Amino acid sequence: MITKILRHVLLQWVWADCPAETCRSRDVKGLYQKQQAGELEGLTGADAGFEAPGTEVFRLDTLRLNVAESVQILLDIALEPLEPKVQNPI
Repeated sequence: MITKILRHVLLQWVWADCPAETCRSRDVKGLYQKQQAGELEGLTGADAGFEAPGTEVFRLDTLRLNVAESVQILLDIALEPLEPKVQNPI
């Protein structure tokens, strides 16, 4: 849906890859606890499915990278100069 809304904007998709068990251990809002208590439905990794994105998405390995490293990578991606793509090079 966002790609339709922003169809004229070049987007860089980033996937913060984190196993469900790690999400549960990092859950400062208590969402996984609420899901287990039956107070919340549709939580990814608990009672809602998740399909990993394709190769066109940049993957951040949140188990291997700390927060500072992840932020630096995101800044590098966001500030990287955009090169125009030529469809029919001469």
